[in-house]
Amino acid sequence: TGPWSFGGTALEYARSASDDSEGQVELLFMETLAIHSQITDQLEKIVENGALQLFQRILMEYEKIREFRPLIARILANLALNVKLHKLIIEGGWVAVLHKWLSTKDTALFFYTTRALANLDRDMNTDIDVDAMYDEGIYPGYPVFRSREAKHKVKVDIVFIHGLRGRPFKTWSQENRRHTETGFIVTDEFRRSHTFFWPKDCLAHDLKDVRTLNVGYDTELTTWNLKHPLDAEK
Repeated sequence: TGPWSFGGTALEYARSASDDSEGQVELLFMETLAIHSQITDQLEKIVENGALQLFQRILMEYEKIREFRPLIARILANLALNVKLHKLIIEGGWVAVLHKWLSTKDTALFFYTTRALANLDRDMNTDIDVDAMYDEGIYPGYPVFRSREAKHKVKVDIVFIHGLRGRPFKTWSQENRRHTETGFIVTDEFRRSHTFFWPKDCLAHDLKDVRTLNVGYDTELTTWNLKHPLDAEK
């Protein structure tokens, strides 16, 4: 029993068999739940078993472990695919939390957050003249905030798809030169111009009637990134 059991075996057993690093077992649990949340007929069951309350507890108990935030935003984005759950998510105060996360410098957290908010905000879809729900792997880059100005009605989609060795949260960002060039000086101009998704910051200024979408997919060209050590034998 307990908030980590979801009707099954509690995490105490898993924690006793793991290392003592704070929050590591819970992180593994959340990663598993993020994958499970892609199954649409399980979404209501996840909420019924206390997931939203669990997320609040995580943010309070593990405030310093930033890895929890993108996982929570990712799961919320998947839960928001079910319109029946919108009321519970909104009443739980998650819209305010997501809006706060929009200012993050964490690329993954930003895109999971924009996807969650877009799936929750049916009025925004009316504003931009687009009726859409964003499935796993499809992330709205622009517009992020709703606007009732006619010039912001979406007429064209520009879709960004990374290559086989790319990633949706890395390919379209500027390289962090601070770690690649010895003696590189970070100036105020660099901070202002640096972007983790240049289509949002560049195209949006010139093309007001477009929607930019960032599409991600899994690739495994080498054995370095296998999800399970036994996959190489299959």
